[in-house]
Amino acid sequence: MARKPLSQDIIDKIIALRKEKELSSKKIGDELKISPQTVTKYLKENGFDIKSIIPTAIPVIDIEKMRRMKRNGYTLSQISKELGYSITYISFYTTESSFPRRWNRDNVYKLLVESDFNYSVAAEKINQNKSNVAFLSRKFGFSEVANQAKKIIKANKEKADIKQIVELHNQGLNVNKIAKMVHRTSSFVINALNSQKKS
Repeated sequence: MARKPLSQDIIDKIIALRKEKELSSKKIGDELKISPQTVTKYLKENGFDIKSIIPTAIPVIDIEKMRRMKRNGYTLSQISKELGYSITYISFYTTESSFPRRWNRDNVYKLLVESDFNYSVAAEKINQNKSNVAFLSRKFGFSEVANQAKKIIKANKEKADIKQIVELHNQGLNVNKIAKMVHRTSSFVINALNSQKKS
């Protein structure tokens, strides 16, 4: 039997809670006594890209609860179930350092730029998990910028590698040797050389 559609009044409440309070689907569901999946469905139908809405801050009282529970031996999964936040958020806010407090938008952007928007490299620089850096990037709205920057960096590296491949080939090196030197596959080297012949 098909489920009865939600009333417009409930749909309006879902949209208002998302827009005004930036609540997760789970929190909205809890508040309106409907499933998170239903909330997500109606948000998508009303033009929300639910992945892009990330709360910029969690109430301090909830952060303290997370930390207290973690100190008392609760697992991240148990804390998530109890408080309704994702494990990524809980991990981020219960990290035993000043990391969550000292990293503002400017610091995060500077770190990402200096790391060529590579989350692993950035995480290594500040002795944190890659997931925490990815979280910060989303929190401050840099995910799209990071994706574009990665594409540009990848394209530039590819151009530089192709140029080096052509130079090495002109010096008489074979495909396998070139592939090892530029850390690319043999097929990439062959394709690069073929594309240069055509141009």
